[in-house]
Amino acid sequence: MARILHVGTNDAVMTTRRAILQRAGHEVTLAHNVREVLAACMANGFDVVILGQSLPPREKQRVVHTVMEHCTPIRFLEYHNGVAPDLPSVHAHLHVPSSTPQSLIESVNHLVADLQREREEQS
Repeated sequence: MARILHVGTNDAVMTTRRAILQRAGHEVTLAHNVREVLAACMANGFDVVILGQSLPPREKQRVVHTVMEHCTPIRFLEYHNGVAPDLPSVHAHLHVPSSTPQSLIESVNHLVADLQREREEQS
């Protein structure tokens, strides 16, 4: 089970993704802005942060910066609508028109496995 923070502005999409991930055994917290991200980071530890496609690129950057400062080591998954990701340096990307519930689950599972390997190597 991974602890996931999903950040976005489209409640319907976020609720659907949360249900998909919960059925796959993950725990999901939703946040709509940087203030909610900071509060969530202070209250919980997360493994993966999902950046919703509805967030503007500058807001995605602010979220990444806030998480890097205040959360435990983490992995990022960015949803995007464009030809290229808004944040090419984050760990993983899903293009909205071509993504599926299965690709979301597989991407999260891959990121969690990568993070667990890194944590084991550090200990």
